[in-house]
Amino acid sequence: MFHHDCIWNVSPRANAEKLARKLTKTTIWCCCTGFALGEYLWLNESASPDGAQEYGIVKNEIGSGSQVQIESITFGWCNKE
Repeated sequence: MFHHDCIWNVSPRANAEKLARKLTKTTIWCCCTGFALGEYLWLNESASPDGAQEYGIVKNEIGSGSQVQIESITFGWCNKE
């Protein structure tokens, strides 16, 4: 992860399609924004709020308290499909 000392404000989401629409249609998020869907976290790693919206995808090992980054994605370059 680019920001090792960041504290994210993570909002839970129940619907993957709505989250995909939100991440691909909205380009201005605070750099400390994060989303949770099931055991996965999408943590904004962008260097500025008006950038390409790079997110680290983290698997939250529920019960063990450990977390591991499994991927990074730039949603600003993606579409919902």
